[in-house]
Amino acid sequence: MKKKIKIGLLVSGFPPTTIGGAEIAAKNIAEYISKRNFEVHIITRNTIIKLNGKKYSLKKLEYYNGYVIHRFPCSKSSILRFITHVLFSLKLLFQIKPDIIHSQQITPNGLVAIIGGKILRKKTVVWAQGSEVYDSSLLYLKSIAQFIITNAHIVLSVSKDMTNRMKRLWPNVSIFTLQNGIDLNKYFHNPLSKSSINLIYVGRLIKIKRVADALKALSHFKKNQPPLTLTIIGTGPQGGFLKKLCHSLGLKDSVQFLGSIHPAKIPDYLANADIFIFPSLRESFGLAILEAMASELPILASRTTAIPELVHEGENGLLHSPGNTSELVKNLKTLIENDTLRKSMGQKSREIARNYGWKRIVEELIKLYSIS
Repeated sequence: MKKKIKIGLLVSGFPPTTIGGAEIAAKNIAEYISKRNFEVHIITRNTIIKLNGKKYSLKKLEYYNGYVIHRFPCSKSSILRFITHVLFSLKLLFQIKPDIIHSQQITPNGLVAIIGGKILRKKTVVWAQGSEVYDSSLLYLKSIAQFIITNAHIVLSVSKDMTNRMKRLWPNVSIFTLQNGIDLNKYFHNPLSKSSINLIYVGRLIKIKRVADALKALSHFKKNQPPLTLTIIGTGPQGGFLKKLCHSLGLKDSVQFLGSIHPAKIPDYLANADIFIFPSLRESFGLAILEAMASELPILASRTTAIPELVHEGENGLLHSPGNTSELVKNLKTLIENDTLRKSMGQKSREIARNYGWKRIVEELIKLYSIS
């Protein structure tokens, strides 16, 4: 029997304690490649969780669904967190001795991968996930990030836009584009007759997402027949401001703030919606958009960064210039007045989403692992 290739997969958080694009990707990678000739070891922080008012920490070592999860303690102090993360991750790497060290994110996991890879003389893979490239200072990008990217054997990004940005920073590094995937079987559409047209937003409530633009656009259709409703799923520092804005715009009966929803339940909300609205100023990939596309929804979003890679203008959605509310209003009007267009765009969304199934993404990743 052929010996299994051992993968050490470094990720800062892991479901159920942390659920974001990088963490969901790590979980799916582990589940899919562990069914092949790979022995997968997840190396992640042991975050304290609350259940029924009590605090719990998860098992330090857990065998789950065909792979192994190693959880290490990490300081609560922001100053010490980076140091303890690096030291405990390295300790586990030295114990596991993987054949390939795969890092989700550039830091701190990329740094762990490069140090561990050099000491163990193993192949290192760094998959950049977004904010580290889009939001970081030039000093960081030209120092710590540069050290990691230029020393990794294989460097990945989650979108073509992000790859181009990284190539401008590190022109001598080969960077491969490999998008995050989706489990298509979890998403569906519920085309029941409704007395209203339902919009939905899923994402963090932070300034850069421009959720206020969605509320302002909706306020132009308060007397629309059939009426419009907007469901907002997510939390963040702008939550209070957005609720006040909603009230001042006279939308309190049209907008529902659901807060944080377990990811397993989000497909149900998407299934009952008619339009996905996402006026974000910047996206490294757009997993929330992809989930809405898999749910057969037409997309209203900004024409920026990686979004046009998913939303093909005029085919599965309509795009507006970032921050241009009047253009967003025009696009919303087009969709609410044309049921046939909404349906055809939603069908196209689902068709495009089929290209992002995890099976294909993992097949591409396995090919990249084999690069010398």
